[in-house]
Amino acid sequence: MFVASIAVIIEHMTNGCILPVSFLLTGNPTYYNLALYGEVAFMIYATTLLLASYALQRDVSIEQMHPAVWHLLILHHVASMMLCIGCIMFGDVVPKQLVCYVLLALLGLTSSLHYIGMILDIGPLSLANSPYIRVGHHVICLLLQIIFRGVYWLRLTALVFLHTLEVHSLWVLVAVMVPMLLFTAFNVDFIKFHVKATRGCFRQMQQYNQFKQT
Repeated sequence: MFVASIAVIIEHMTNGCILPVSFLLTGNPTYYNLALYGEVAFMIYATTLLLASYALQRDVSIEQMHPAVWHLLILHHVASMMLCIGCIMFGDVVPKQLVCYVLLALLGLTSSLHYIGMILDIGPLSLANSPYIRVGHHVICLLLQIIFRGVYWLRLTALVFLHTLEVHSLWVLVAVMVPMLLFTAFNVDFIKFHVKATRGCFRQMQQYNQFKQT
């Protein structure tokens, strides 16, 4: 899980933060294109390993998650590829800044922190060893999930809908909004997960403090 989390963090930070921010700061389309092509390549690779896990009946995926969620991961990866490939195909018609904001909201500013937490859980900064650091991370992560995958995501989805409705056909609108709505559902589950995890972390910290006092 440690190596898997490191790999995902590197990908998310590269394609979901460093490259989009570089484009927003410089306007150089090379950064934008690298982010999209890099995300598509990673999703193809991750999906292939998930399918191989089904075929081999053992986990060879990057994510190293429970088999019960493999089909959701595949659905997530396909939706991501649909959006990225669509952005590549339509080229300059696509508002590049809006695409970068979507990448930041889903990858760079939220999912990366989620995987950092998974690394903390198996290291010296775990809840048992450093409860306040772990709780602090949970709180920060939860706030960012609510802000970017909740409130800001609604704005991004509305902007994507309005732009696609104005510029493209009805079929393109459907092809864009289906993955966007899927990500909305994923975001709701993601926020719920972090609310539950943060509450659980607080309870464990309280138990830890009570144990120290005895």
